[in-house]
Amino acid sequence: GVFNSPKLLTLSGVAEPEELHRLGIPLIASSPEVGRNLHEHVGFSIIVGTSVPCPEGYHVIDGGTTHLGNLDEFIAQFYVFFNSTEDVPNALGPLDAELMLLEGCVEGYLSLTFTVMLLRSNTRGRLIVQSRNPFTSPHLDY
Repeated sequence: GVFNSPKLLTLSGVAEPEELHRLGIPLIASSPEVGRNLHEHVGFSIIVGTSVPCPEGYHVIDGGTTHLGNLDEFIAQFYVFFNSTEDVPNALGPLDAELMLLEGCVEGYLSLTFTVMLLRSNTRGRLIVQSRNPFTSPHLDY
């Protein structure tokens, strides 16, 4: 994922040469962008319960239900992307926000999760591998 992929690449010798030298890891391939240019995707979610019972067997994890469940169990999903910064009708431009509507189960009843997420942020971060020990957490520098 976002954190373990650059960590795994660095520990495998694929990263910025100076970073590998600092950690004492032999260079396999120079790839200065590994672990760099991380973007935040700030968002919030609201979960709304319904009175509709969940279909039997859907969204069951370890004997209980979850508000999202497994990806192959979704009955419905809805995604919308917005371009709000250009403010030019019918013009193509960068996507600024995403609206998601996902169904799930809470206490045996269908639930709706509404999520709004900003897709373009001005923050940029970097993942720094702290140690050659694969169990040591990396550091995020924003």
